[in-house]
Amino acid sequence: MKFIKNFYRNLDFRDFKEFLADSCLYIILTMTVLVIVIYVVALQQVLGTSMEPTYKNQDVLLLNKVQYKIFSPKRFDVIAAQDGSGIVIKRIIGLPGESVDFRNGKLYINNQEVTENFEKATETGDFSLDTIPDGYYFLVGDNRMNSTDSRDERVGLIHRDDIIGKIMFRLWRVG
Repeated sequence: MKFIKNFYRNLDFRDFKEFLADSCLYIILTMTVLVIVIYVVALQQVLGTSMEPTYKNQDVLLLNKVQYKIFSPKRFDVIAAQDGSGIVIKRIIGLPGESVDFRNGKLYINNQEVTENFEKATETGDFSLDTIPDGYYFLVGDNRMNSTDSRDERVGLIHRDDIIGKIMFRLWRVG
């Protein structure tokens, strides 16, 4: 009993309040970081050569998960999407309601030639797709000859719900 009385007599509640205030600060900071990582941004690693020369195998990219919850995807955005084989990094070429043609190495959207203002590793063979259904997007890799993308029936068009987010930039290159 004497021990308990001495314990309370020697206990400094100012230190305890300081400890609680510091702990709350770290808990709030940890929760904020978790919310940002889960709902706002993520790191995404490139696997394969389908996006060369823009992104190389093993590059680590910053992914914005909020972009397409607010805005619609745009042509030439580089995105991360879920397909049947996992997460892929590809470029949006065709939007809902459009027709897509690759003829003689040139891109045509609704029979109008569209200039691709980014470096491609290779041109693609001829390809044609009639109207893209609502809610779907036509994706290709920048390394057209070495990319499994919407031109392949195993992948096909990607639904908007399967788009995880927009690639913002490369954080670092591995290797």
